[in-house]
Amino acid sequence: MNTSDIISAVRYKVGFVDFTDYQITESLNYVIREISLALNSITSSLITTSTTLTLTDNTAPLPTDLETIISVTDKVNIPITDELSAYTYQIVGNTIQAQGDTVTIYYKKTLPEYSFDGEIVAPTTIDLPNTFSNMIIDNIAALLGGQAINIQTMAIKLVANRDGKKRAQRLIFTM
Repeated sequence: MNTSDIISAVRYKVGFVDFTDYQITESLNYVIREISLALNSITSSLITTSTTLTLTDNTAPLPTDLETIISVTDKVNIPITDELSAYTYQIVGNTIQAQGDTVTIYYKKTLPEYSFDGEIVAPTTIDLPNTFSNMIIDNIAALLGGQAINIQTMAIKLVANRDGKKRAQRLIFTM
């Protein structure tokens, strides 16, 4: 989905009221953050991904879109003070440390922030399926109009419909 199309659709939805591109971008960032929070609370292929990192001197930078690590192939996390073995890894700042040439990580990614400098400069597309576009546009328009919104519930319902199964947030502890 292209961000300039989102801005045009929002302008059309709100009746070309004088909202600046900056105001629309800020609302877009809020909506995307809320969607990201909702998707991080469930298991969804929309934000779960994997990558193979090349290690140099047993260290590689973590992906910039990493929210949380789900697993590291054939390795177990150990405290930073312990020595690495062929089956362990450590996260130190924005790097992963492990033995070997490569390491494959599975992680939940965060959705990006949209930067604005007279126009949206980065990124220029939204990393969500087109089925989310109406929800994004409607919620941006509602935010600009000062209305209350519940983006997280809508996002979870969209994922449930998309994946064809019921998804629910469950309590970790119950009495």
